[in-house]
Amino acid sequence: MKVTLTYLSALTVLCTMLVLLYCVPQLVVSGVIEPGPLFELMVVFPTVVGVVASLIGAIAGAIALPRVVRAGQYATSAMAAGQIITCTIAFAIVLWAGYFATTGWELLMLPLALFIGQAVVAGGLVSRLRQLRRAA
Repeated sequence: MKVTLTYLSALTVLCTMLVLLYCVPQLVVSGVIEPGPLFELMVVFPTVVGVVASLIGAIAGAIALPRVVRAGQYATSAMAAGQIITCTIAFAIVLWAGYFATTGWELLMLPLALFIGQAVVAGGLVSRLRQLRRAA
């Protein structure tokens, strides 16, 4: 489960980086994110892949978490926690959009779930890579 969680964490962080690569320059320059020709490829697709991979990572992390915490592997614990945070925020956004009087524009906040949760995952992933380098 640790290997699955590590690979899924790398995938979700990569998806988050694609979304950030598209959004941050536009926010810095104009303050508005304009949907352009690369919007679907750089925002929509990575968000969907990232949220689904995060859900699988959250399940794998929840299964591995008790063993990992007992073994003191805090990098893997951070990756599992970040995946769970991402799924929780994404679920709250979808719940908000589906059950309250809304317009559907709330789903544009879905990449925000990736930004917040994947910051924790990226920290755990960097820590895990440092551990592997020291061991080699």
